[in-house]
Amino acid sequence: MSTPENTPSTPNEPTPAYGQTAPSAPAPYGEPVYTAPPVGGSTPDGFVPESRQGKTSLLAIFSLIAPFVGASLLGIIMGAVALGQIRKTGETGRGLAIAGIVVGGVFILVGLIFALVFFAAIGTAMDQVMNDPNFMYEYGSYES
Repeated sequence: MSTPENTPSTPNEPTPAYGQTAPSAPAPYGEPVYTAPPVGGSTPDGFVPESRQGKTSLLAIFSLIAPFVGASLLGIIMGAVALGQIRKTGETGRGLAIAGIVVGGVFILVGLIFALVFFAAIGTAMDQVMNDPNFMYEYGSYES
């Protein structure tokens, strides 16, 4: 008399849930033994230790904050360093590091455009003042 796959083979085993098979015997001798991953990083198959999965890189956080407090170049540098650190240690925060690099770059670009427009406006105003023949008569001369 044979027993179906879903019924336990011994009376002490619990009945498996619907759609599941009964638990199998332990792995036979000679199967590979899994060891702990290397300290501080992930294994070649991409496994990241549970203790490192929830930790966010502080450099990644600071790289996103730095551009908003006026240190855009520092934000770009910290974001690049954080990406390397995340790759080595398996920490989270890759998106924060990339955002810090992008925001820092955008702030620098906006600052350069602002400076260019500002100095162009100053130059145009100075040019108009220096080429206005009535300027000295309207506002007086330096000689009194």
